[in-house]
Amino acid sequence: FFFFFQYVSLGANGGNRTFTVSSSAAWKISVNTASWGHLSRSGNTLYLRVDANNSSSSRTDYFTISSGSKSIRVDISQGKGNSLTVSSESLSFPSSGGSQTITVNSSSSWRIGTGTYSWGHLTTAGNSVTVSLDTNVSTESRTDYFTVVSGNKSLKINIRQEGKNVGVASSYKMYGTSRS
Repeated sequence: FFFFFQYVSLGANGGNRTFTVSSSAAWKISVNTASWGHLSRSGNTLYLRVDANNSSSSRTDYFTISSGSKSIRVDISQGKGNSLTVSSESLSFPSSGGSQTITVNSSSSWRIGTGTYSWGHLTTAGNSVTVSLDTNVSTESRTDYFTVVSGNKSLKINIRQEGKNVGVASSYKMYGTSRS
């Protein structure tokens, strides 16, 4: 009874591994993996598929194959996923525009994924993104968003800008007859 690998290491994105089991006797999977690992068999080939790890912690597991009185344990380790948070996922601006800064916290490098429309401007420095908006000359409010991406994670930051206030007259003169 011979098995080539006894240790498997995978990155946070998961993946697939194929193993060949050499045994003169019948063999079986005697201990299966956790729910994030999937084993299947075809003849003397064993297939392992591991789901992506989206948590901020690495994880380990194992499976065991047996033939007669012999068994082999195969350990699985998987790296941690990226943690990604921002100080605000929703920004509101007056019609005059302006700038606001959010803080990005990530366990690895990050970048802007999707940018804003031409009336929005993004500047990154260190762990912050400054959002600057042009004046909204329309009377209608407008919305946009941008994304911050780190590894397999993405966060959407929504932007809302008020429309231009056209002003309301302070008094009205009413003409006509009144009802009695």
